[in-house]
Amino acid sequence: MSVDSVIHDIGYQRYTGPRLGREYAVGSLFLHGLRTAYGLGRSAKSKIFPWAVALIVTTVAVVFTAVRAQTGQRVATYTAYTESMGLLAILFVAIVGPELVSRDLRCGVLPLYFTRALRASDYALAKLAALVSAVWLLLGAPQLIMFLGGAFGAADVGAAWDELLDLLPGLAYAGIHAIVFSSLALLGGAV
Repeated sequence: MSVDSVIHDIGYQRYTGPRLGREYAVGSLFLHGLRTAYGLGRSAKSKIFPWAVALIVTTVAVVFTAVRAQTGQRVATYTAYTESMGLLAILFVAIVGPELVSRDLRCGVLPLYFTRALRASDYALAKLAALVSAVWLLLGAPQLIMFLGGAFGAADVGAAWDELLDLLPGLAYAGIHAIVFSSLALLGGAV
């Protein structure tokens, strides 16, 4: 430390920036939770498992689409695909779910979250929504790949419309899986 260093006391300064409110805090917490679920913004080690699972479910969807394009026969329906990927979704939420809440508990940042506009229910719902969205994307994005392969291989517009009507229950089924598995994983992570 140099002899001529000086500490400047500028006094207490009030925050004069915009107060973005509760909705912004919940949205930020949701986005952070979604990024955390896939390891974005974290070390390479924390990205390995979620992206490996995403690669597996996407590879299966691509293989199903390629087989359908070659043979003309559907390998699995969209709901059957979700069912067959259920174990990977369970593993995903078992690893990612507790990580979403345990880091906040371990680091003691919950009191900081709750000092302002954020409520405990906002925190819990934002974390749940982030994990549900992550699991739904994990199961829904490969179904979209299967749909695109089926729709572009369709003979006419009516067949493409039928393919869309087959996709919608699959996406709903993926949403049900995501809600149930995420709720159980976060409940276990908070205990």
